[in-house]
Amino acid sequence: MKHASDSSEQQTAESYMLEELGRKLSLTLQSSKLKLTTGNSVQIDGLNEEKQVLCEIYARIGKLKSAQSDKVASDFLKMLYVEKNIRLRVG
Repeated sequence: MKHASDSSEQQTAESYMLEELGRKLSLTLQSSKLKLTTGNSVQIDGLNEEKQVLCEIYARIGKLKSAQSDKVASDFLKMLYVEKNIRLRVG
């Protein structure tokens, strides 16, 4: 029996969504850890360095809870922060 916090279905959906988005954009998008000019590192769900595309993927099964809807806003802010502070890829 799966634990209540098991997110394997969401992870599978997010992987599929990333692949499908890449296909629609004719890009290869890969999960990447980026080092920023601030010295911080951040994990990005999808990155194509050549075309300078980054994305965050979010999948949810069922109704959103308030903290989950906040995640969409925080992902958006994260992407803006990365755009302003990107330096180089670290892994």
